[in-house]
Amino acid sequence: KDLIFYCHSGGRSGAAATIAMEEGVSNKNIYNLEGGIMAWEGKTVPDYPRIQVFDKSSSLSELLLVAMELEKGALRFYKYVRDRFSSEPLSKTFDQLSMAEVAHAKAVYSYWEKTKSDPPEFETAFEDLKGEILEGGENLVDVLRRAEAIEGNTCLNFIELALHIENSAFYLYRTMAEQTENKDVQEVFLSIAQAEKGHMKTL
Repeated sequence: KDLIFYCHSGGRSGAAATIAMEEGVSNKNIYNLEGGIMAWEGKTVPDYPRIQVFDKSSSLSELLLVAMELEKGALRFYKYVRDRFSSEPLSKTFDQLSMAEVAHAKAVYSYWEKTKSDPPEFETAFEDLKGEILEGGENLVDVLRRAEAIEGNTCLNFIELALHIENSAFYLYRTMAEQTENKDVQEVFLSIAQAEKGHMKTL
């Protein structure tokens, strides 16, 4: 039979569905039902990766710069949660993820600097980025507002929010890799997509 993952927020189930699909645990169709089984209305999934954050007509340099912007946004999110809830068990994990986002940005930078005749150092280039959009294409301010409104089990809810972001990021980068004809960009996006899957496993 087909596999259907569901939970009350969609965070864990979305990540579980992604990992199950990537690891090849079944040759059947795999679905994720956000909102739990009670949310089922017989409709198909309404949302797709927010690939509009990447303009495919942009140059290689511009695409890579946007990718660094998204990594900066994710870094800001993880640092916010880490600092806001420093006494919570999740703080250490979010600190690890924030460092991983910097590593991703450095990986992208290693390709980006080759497109410039006189590129600034990574630290300078990264510092100049605003990081207002997350990897999943969502506005950082909107996500932080949602984070501020979280009640109940803080640790669980923030983990699920992070899973949602990472799952969206995975599909965003993989979709962009599939749609670009530039082999160098494809290599970068596929590499980051796999790293985002690793983040989901960590969470």
